[in-house]
Amino acid sequence: MSIRDPFRRRGPLRASLRASGDDEMTLFIYDDIAPWGIMAKDLVPEIAALTAGTIHVRINSQGGDVMDGVAIYNALRSQAAKVVAHVDALAASIASLIAMAGDEILIAENAMLMIHDPWGITIGNAADHRKTADLLDKTSEATLIRAYMAQTEQPEAEIKQWMADETWFTAEEAVEAGFADAIEAAAGVAAHVDAGRFRNAPARLTAPAGEPTLRELERALRDAGLSRSRAAAGAVAALEALGGQRDADHALLEGLGQLTLLVRS
Repeated sequence: MSIRDPFRRRGPLRASLRASGDDEMTLFIYDDIAPWGIMAKDLVPEIAALTAGTIHVRINSQGGDVMDGVAIYNALRSQAAKVVAHVDALAASIASLIAMAGDEILIAENAMLMIHDPWGITIGNAADHRKTADLLDKTSEATLIRAYMAQTEQPEAEIKQWMADETWFTAEEAVEAGFADAIEAAAGVAAHVDAGRFRNAPARLTAPAGEPTLRELERALRDAGLSRSRAAAGAVAALEALGGQRDADHALLEGLGQLTLLVRS
């Protein structure tokens, strides 16, 4: 489970529906597919109730729970409307499957798409672990591989190898491989993945965000319900605390460097 950044500006974009035309709706999937993010039990009924002629699905997600993702994918595939999937920044893991639900799939020129073998955690004896391994294999065969093959028209062996390798596709590569139909202009949304979450994530996607500015801190505190004056004072205090922590981190690094020299000498 990832820890949320309290200063990350979420706004209304998480899993939200909004009208985007006379006969169009736009669904934003801008979070993990998980109990702490977007859950199928909340989203699938909303998808099923849509009556628009076109549904745009805009995706920026690291992925998450396989079964929730499969349920969302199936709900979109069952829609009578035309579904246009837009990879705004990142469609990784099970979020890439959701993108495959589109009758048309567009990827932003600076976005990425990633596919890999599903994984899980089991607590129990050897038989329990074997059952989990069998379930993961069935999930790959019955759902993921079939969906990727249907969209890309690539051979099964190629899809399996890409999944085993945890393959990250740029926009150009995604179109070339058949995961997207065309490239669209950059959406102005930054892709990011939690450090250590995936084996081969590009370094630019795991780089830590810079320290929040005074304005960002104040805005986050205002969003949390503080008055303007209290938010302003809290933002100043927070920046001072960050500065103190930075000094402490620097001192610790210096100490570790000296210790390394002693160990080597």
